[in-house]
Amino acid sequence: MKINAVAQDANPLTLAAARAEFDADVTYLDTATFGLPPRPSWVALQQALAQWRAGTAEAVAYDLPLAAARSSYAHLVGVDPSVVAVGSQVSVPSTPSRAAGSASGRCLWIA
Repeated sequence: MKINAVAQDANPLTLAAARAEFDADVTYLDTATFGLPPRPSWVALQQALAQWRAGTAEAVAYDLPLAAARSSYAHLVGVDPSVVAVGSQVSVPSTPSRAAGSASGRCLWIA
C-alpha cells in the first residue's frame, strides 16, 4: 500500500487553480456543512477504499501521512506537532481531557 505522506508547504494556489481541483456539476455553495472534496482527496479516498475492500489495507501505512498532516497543521498554527491531537471525531479525544482538565488550562478541539 503506497500512501503519499509528503507534507507540502507549497506556494498558494491561484483562485483558478483552486477551482480546477473540484468537479461540481452545479454551482456549489454548501461548503460550510458538506464541502466537496478536491480531486487529490477524492483519488486518495478511492484508493484507500479499494484497498480496504480488497483486504489489502494496512493500518501502519497511515502513520506517515497522519504524521505529515499533524506536522503541517502544527506549522500552520505555530505549535509543536506533539501537541496536535488526532481522533476519529472531536468528541472521542476531548471527553477525557474535559473531564480531567488540561494541564495548561488551554485546549482547542477542531472537528
